[in-house]
Amino acid sequence: TSYSILVLNGTANPAASTDAVARLEAAGWTADKVIAGAASTTSFATTTVYYSSDADLGAAKGLADLLNAGSIVQSNAYTGASGTPSPGATSASTKQLTIVLGADYQLGTATPAP
Repeated sequence: TSYSILVLNGTANPAASTDAVARLEAAGWTADKVIAGAASTTSFATTTVYYSSDADLGAAKGLADLLNAGSIVQSNAYTGASGTPSPGATSASTKQLTIVLGADYQLGTATPAP
């Protein structure tokens, strides 16, 4: 829960991002660490967690397990700075993961937090 999480809704269901944010907060993330928005399209097929450095892989896997993401990808496409996600920006002080919700995202079916 030390990472900031950017939730992008890549589905046609507006409730998907609200559901994901609620599940993250129930798992211990504070509201200031979770930012939700719309993806560039609503036709993503697979829910995907994006992480930027090798050191973030474990956290990405944990997020994927929590929200039942079908894919985990290393990419700098969604790195952010100072808790505000900004494509292409990087910051050593801000750890961020991004999850793009896809058509396979199931409302209310997350793995319970330990």
